[in-house]
Amino acid sequence: MPARVRKKSEQVSDLNLIQKFSSLRSALRKRLSRNAVESLLPEPLPPEPQLPDPATDFAAREQAYLEQIRVLNESLDQAGQEARRRADEVGVVLRQSLQQHEHTWNTLLDQQAKLHMMLDSAHDAFVSVDGAGLIQEWNRSAEQLLGWNRDEVVGKSMAETILPPQHRQAHHADMSLFLESGKSTMINTRFEITALQRDGSELPVEMSIGHVKQQDGHLFIVYLHDISDRLVNQKKLLELLMTDPLTGMFNRRSFTERLPEAMARAERHGKTMAVLFLDLDNFKRINDDCGHDVGDALLCMAGERIQESIRQTDMVARIAGDELIVILEDLQHGETDALNLAHKIMQEFNEPFDIQEKSLEVSVSIGVALYRPGTLMAAKELVKYADQAMVEAKDAGKNRVVLSRLAAR
Repeated sequence: MPARVRKKSEQVSDLNLIQKFSSLRSALRKRLSRNAVESLLPEPLPPEPQLPDPATDFAAREQAYLEQIRVLNESLDQAGQEARRRADEVGVVLRQSLQQHEHTWNTLLDQQAKLHMMLDSAHDAFVSVDGAGLIQEWNRSAEQLLGWNRDEVVGKSMAETILPPQHRQAHHADMSLFLESGKSTMINTRFEITALQRDGSELPVEMSIGHVKQQDGHLFIVYLHDISDRLVNQKKLLELLMTDPLTGMFNRRSFTERLPEAMARAERHGKTMAVLFLDLDNFKRINDDCGHDVGDALLCMAGERIQESIRQTDMVARIAGDELIVILEDLQHGETDALNLAHKIMQEFNEPFDIQEKSLEVSVSIGVALYRPGTLMAAKELVKYADQAMVEAKDAGKNRVVLSRLAAR
């Protein structure tokens, strides 16, 4: 069947169906009552909701926004108050901390000022030195003692400035040892040394070096005390201890110390030495007849004559009463030189002693004991042999020299 014919046939069928449905509906309406039709219809829909008034809705939203802003403002106010409270607390703490820091700083400044004042007014010279040996501080006493002003020495080497050349190498070596191992013979101790002054002269001082460990290195505290007066006093005291207060000659103590030293030198140098034991003849009679003042004056004059007769390298000492003793060193010809010096002394007594308008004739008896290198003899034995020889001289008639043969053997 052609397509156009088939399509036209389908359209006719549809039209017939529509007509039939319309007839059926009309018949149905007629048969059913109005109520029945209404009962078959669905229930009426609820009324549509009424749309809100735009103005009312805007006001509500505005009120809600305002409420939110109010709540937010209250929250911000509370947060601000809390922040201000905390800031106040932090501020109080900071102020207290700053006040404490300022107080501590002022205290440190006061202490530093006091320390500088104490150091400047200190009797001893004060020098501070860093780990490199460079001078950091130099007080007024150091200026007066050594001659340099503070500005001239700060930043310079302490060793090169105040230590004489002969001490610098030992100082550098000891400081290096301390920095490497903590060991030292100078740090935290006192020792005597000579210090170099600006004019080049050397001054005896007592030096003490202290050490302070710092975070960034080392600090050394040096004190120097002038001991010139002390050495002078020590020398005077030593002279009192080692000299006879009446005659000014060496005393027994000094002789006892010097003799072993002389014997040791004789051994080292291979030279003969000798001891002369002298006793003034008839001294007791003169002392009793003329008085002790005359006797004391006689001893002093006798000592001077003996001192003039011997060499500067020799020594004379008063060991008791009118007993004098002489040490002769470095005798080139041994026995000959010793006897010649003994006779020279004896000849000095040929001249009378004029004391208090009195002319006193006094002779001397001398015993000689030799000490040759290699001799096994103690100092006491040598003195004993010289004493025995002096007794022999007295027994032989006084005013003579006797050589000890015991010492020679």
